[in-house]
Amino acid sequence: MGTLLCLYNCYTHLKNKYFTGIKKGYLSQTANLFVNLKSNTMKNTLQIYVLSIE
Repeated sequence: MGTLLCLYNCYTHLKNKYFTGIKKGYLSQTANLFVNLKSNTMKNTLQIYVLSIE
């Protein structure tokens, strides 16, 4: 019974660690994508603004 409990605890720990890593990776990728999109939008807006002044 002790071995089975140990295996279950190890499995649960690894599963949580693995899925947390995936979630963190996904969230950071999503955040980076959002920042890049926002940055590109700002650049495009600035370019349009500069073109309209000239």
